[in-house]
Amino acid sequence: MSLLTLKSYWRTGRAVSRRYVLVNLVGLVTAFFVALLLHSYLVFETSYDQDLPQVYRVSTALSQGSEVQHSAQTPVPLAEVLRTQLPQVTQVVRADHSDALVRFRGQVYNEDHLVMAEKGFLELFRIPVLAGDPTGKLDEPYSVVLTESMAQKYFGEADPLGQELRIYKFDPEGQGADYRVTAVIADPPANRHLPFRALISFATATAAFPDFFAELDPISLEFYTYFRSETAPADLQAQVSRLAPEAQEGLHLAYAVQPLTDIHLHSALDDELPGHGTHTTVTVARVLLAVVLLLVGINFTIMSLAQAHAKLRQVGIKRVLGARTAQIVREVILSNTLLVLLAVGIAEATVLLLGPLGFAVLPTFLFPVAPFPTLLSVVGLGLTVGLFASALPAVLLVRVQLLSALKEKASAQPSWVNRFRTGLVILQVTVLVGVLASALLMQSQLQHLLQYNLGFQSKGVVSLRTNGDEAVMAGYSAFRDQLMQLPGVQAVGATNSMLVDGLGEEAVTLRRPGR
Repeated sequence: MSLLTLKSYWRTGRAVSRRYVLVNLVGLVTAFFVALLLHSYLVFETSYDQDLPQVYRVSTALSQGSEVQHSAQTPVPLAEVLRTQLPQVTQVVRADHSDALVRFRGQVYNEDHLVMAEKGFLELFRIPVLAGDPTGKLDEPYSVVLTESMAQKYFGEADPLGQELRIYKFDPEGQGADYRVTAVIADPPANRHLPFRALISFATATAAFPDFFAELDPISLEFYTYFRSETAPADLQAQVSRLAPEAQEGLHLAYAVQPLTDIHLHSALDDELPGHGTHTTVTVARVLLAVVLLLVGINFTIMSLAQAHAKLRQVGIKRVLGARTAQIVREVILSNTLLVLLAVGIAEATVLLLGPLGFAVLPTFLFPVAPFPTLLSVVGLGLTVGLFASALPAVLLVRVQLLSALKEKASAQPSWVNRFRTGLVILQVTVLVGVLASALLMQSQLQHLLQYNLGFQSKGVVSLRTNGDEAVMAGYSAFRDQLMQLPGVQAVGATNSMLVDGLGEEAVTLRRPGR
């Protein structure tokens, strides 16, 4: 088909009513913009860790009587047991996610994605090393590996290798410890279930506290354990299950193997890492995408039927002049499809224009904007809508009686067309009412969550984090007495966990079955 023919079809469709084109274009652009956001979100949410299909995480079930705790963390000895007793496991690393204060050039920053990792972490998660030691020297104490963005934040264009950051973690005196930058790595993809901005060496823990691991209870849940294996998940599960230690004082341990690709959407364990999605959210997004496409398809079909009715006399004249049925059908389909594709292009251009405004405007899953497979999918959806909305108008124009079309447009339209169009309008209104009712229900639930009495006053509460060994902690009583002497201070308390950020590593949550 020549370009001249396409231009003819476009001019034919446009010439009938500029208002028709404008109204449809605005509606289609809005719908496809929303569809592009939803589809990009779905692609992003379902892409977590998909490039690591042979990497697994071990989770733990700790039970005592009828109480059970399902945790994403594992006991300390498990990593060594995996290395020595499962030859099919090629790499094993432990990791611990936390936050810490960082002091640099007189400024103090709160870094919320700091991971303590073992040697082999970079290789297991396939993280490119941009500068420095390929292993990050994660087997040396007080070594820190920075991501490219964090290195830029602290050192700018200067070479960060060999420089030091004072990090308030594993500092026995509570005054921070100097960590030496040993490598700079690429920023991890946003679709990683384990977020981090810096890695500190596992050896730092024993350097600061020589008995750090020895003093931990063999069945206490402390670290995330990852490993790589080419063995089938079912076989791995059977083999890892046999590694669980015997029950101690009524406490039973059981291990489960989780493919990394399943964690983001399908894991709801205690001690789970922040930023997890849910399968329910993805399902809701898919339903919303289907609703948006259904509404735009119905609306465009109704408008196309109305436009086809307005073109009955014009089509009748063409048929008298010898126009073939295939030519009329092709003209209807192509004019509508071109309009839909134009709307898709404008929607994509809108996203591209909003992209430079930053993360505050659009969600992070749109950066980089609309990957090519996503764009192809949206174009495919646009073609589907165009064909769906063109089918009935094409049938109407082909099957209409020629004499009626030339004499009297109103009587030329078959009665079934009016009934079908009425049905589409009713369906559209029904779907819209359902969407509005769901939105109002969600709003009321959100208001309930925001206004629900949590049982404590969050306003006027200040949290002060402390670091250090037992000697530092022993000074708590004196510090509390000094705080109580300050005007306006009503009470001072100490805890190892903060409810606002979820229970910390030392807190244990036990649940009864069914509760």
